[in-house]
Amino acid sequence: MAANRLATPVNINGVPFDGTQDIDITSGMTQSTADGRYVQNVQLGAQSYHSPGGNEMSWNYSAPSGCMLSGINVQETGKNSADNIGGVYFRPVQIYISNAWRTVSSV
Repeated sequence: MAANRLATPVNINGVPFDGTQDIDITSGMTQSTADGRYVQNVQLGAQSYHSPGGNEMSWNYSAPSGCMLSGINVQETGKNSADNIGGVYFRPVQIYISNAWRTVSSV
């Protein structure tokens, strides 16, 4: 496939381009610089548990900042009763950036 020459050549990131051939454009940063700026991996931290302390009350719960709910504890209360939510599990969300694991501040 033949390329057409541009009427007016242009510079793209400092590289002359007239449309007749491919050019290489670099990002201007090294791989290690890029790795330090962007999230490379995500994981969940150590699991914690919250329980209201008994099944005789209504309760609600929000996971701490930077954490997500990861499980629920359902307790059997007998065949003539609804099951009880005995507690919830939560874990911090962590990201790997700039060669270190960090816990996010908010989810």
